Amino acid sequence: MYALGMGESSVQFRVEAPISVLRAMSMPVDICAWQHRDEHGLILPWYTKPMLDVLVTWPLEEWSVFEYGAGWSTLWYASRCRSVVSVDNNAAWVDSLRKAAPANVAVHHHDDQPSYIRAIDAYGKFDLIIVDGAWRECCAPKVMEHIKPGGYVILDNAEQDGWLRPMMETFKYNEHHSYPMPNHPHWRTDYWKVTVFDRWDDVNQEAANRAEEKRRGQW
Repeated sequence: MYALGMGESSVQFRVEAPISVLRAMSMPVDICAWQHRDEHGLILPWYTKPMLDVLVTWPLEEWSVFEYGAGWSTLWYASRCRSVVSVDNNAAWVDSLRKAAPANVAVHHHDDQPSYIRAIDAYGKFDLIIVDGAWRECCAPKVMEHIKPGGYVILDNAEQDGWLRPMMETFKYNEHHSYPMPNHPHWRTDYWKVTVFDRWDDVNQEAANRAEEKRRGQW
C-alpha cells in the first residue's frame, strides 16, 4: 500500500531528503550531541548509540514498520524500509511530518490514549514495532497482536523499569537485548526478537498475581 519504488524518485528522496525535509518542517539543521546522522545526512532514530550500531545492520529493505511516536526516525525508516506507519499525540508535529514524508509513510494523530493505542488495529502485522512515544506502558498487548513471528520490538528509555514494567513482562519469554548509552547511565534502548506467543496466559496471570500482591501490601 505504501511500497517504496525502486526507481529514480526513490533514490532522489534518499539523497536530497536532509535539505527538503528540514525546509518542509521548518526545523533547524542543528542536532544535539546525542543525535547522529547517517551517510546521507538523515537524522537517525534517537536511540542509544550502541543500539543504532545494531539497527543499521538489520536487513530493513523489505520490512514494514510501525511506530508509537513519530519523528525524525519516521523519515529515516522511510528511506530504509518498505513502509512506515506512525502515530503521535502532537498535532502540530504530525502536520509538519506529513508535509515532509514520502509516499511510503502514513502518519496518524490521536491525542487520547485509547485511540492512540488502537491506531495499529487499522493495519496487519509488522516486521518491526517501535515504542518511543506516549503511553508506552499501555502499548504491549497491541504490539504482541501485530508483530510478525520473528519480528523485532524496540523500546527506548527502557531504563525506566517501573512504569514500563508491563512492556518488560509482556516480552520476557523472548530473546532480549539491552543497550545502555556509555557515559549516560540513565538512558537505555532495548529490543526483543519475538518468537514466543504461547505464554500470553502466563504473562496475564503473573500480572494479576503482582496486582494482588500489591493490593495486599506484599510488593
